[in-house]
Amino acid sequence: LQVARAAGQVRFDGPGTTAEADRATYRPEAGGGEIRLQAVERPKARLAREQIRVAAELIVTDPQGSRLVAENDVEATMLPAPDGKGNGVGGAMFRVDEAVHFVAARLESEERGARFVFSGAVRAWQGERNLSAETVVLDQEAQRLTATREVTTRIPRDTERPTLSEADYVQIGADELSYDEEARRAVYSGSVRVRLVEGWMEADRMEVELGDEGGRIRAVNAFDSVRIEFRDAGEEGPPRLISGSSDRLAYDPRQETIRLFGDETPAAVRRIGEQAGTTTGRVLRYRLDLGTLEVDSGEQGPARIRTNGK
Repeated sequence: LQVARAAGQVRFDGPGTTAEADRATYRPEAGGGEIRLQAVERPKARLAREQIRVAAELIVTDPQGSRLVAENDVEATMLPAPDGKGNGVGGAMFRVDEAVHFVAARLESEERGARFVFSGAVRAWQGERNLSAETVVLDQEAQRLTATREVTTRIPRDTERPTLSEADYVQIGADELSYDEEARRAVYSGSVRVRLVEGWMEADRMEVELGDEGGRIRAVNAFDSVRIEFRDAGEEGPPRLISGSSDRLAYDPRQETIRLFGDETPAAVRRIGEQAGTTTGRVLRYRLDLGTLEVDSGEQGPARIRTNGK
């Protein structure tokens, strides 16, 4: 046998794999051969294997189901495992007990799904959480997720409120993202920008600590070229603009507190508008909810300053 072709409601069944398409081509080769599933009349060919469901114009696999390539308008869904071990996407980036949906231009899978590579305008979402990038790699054995080029994520921050609102979600953009499931830490690098309902933070690199399964952002630590801009929550009058810069930043969502550290150059916070002014110090602590600023110079006790001039 050199090649076999089938057309018209083609169905393929293999070890742990089922698929269907308008046309299929089988070529015997070393390692078990290749099966190409092509959509012609229907929008997409479809394949189901263990925790993943894939739809695309073209799907290429092997009879043993160890390899998978999907191309052109790819849709994929990662389902929770029956044993409760999760969906393989990340226990804190996404909830492990719910499906995660992907769209991309191309998907490659190796070693029966031990590693997935999505490329080409990738977007993943689960409810209000989402992730987008040019390339996303899921390494289930190492329990790591990496994303590169035009990365954005949307994850809720920790709060004392039992239910989440739109204001609780944080959007983070960067050039690269590396998430380690064991440490539950997401490291963003390259032009990192965090958008909050109160304003934004920027830095060259940020480390985001996430909670337990389905967790929220517990802490953000930013390094190098840190900049912030927020609307002052003053007690009287309209909100005023607050901007700042530092070498390092620590953000505690539950305490609604940002600390700016001047390790080499003094940290600075500037109030813009009426009664404008600049405050500098080794450590500046700003409360998002109260609009208060505490200064620790390292020589005297901390001094509290009302950012609305009082």
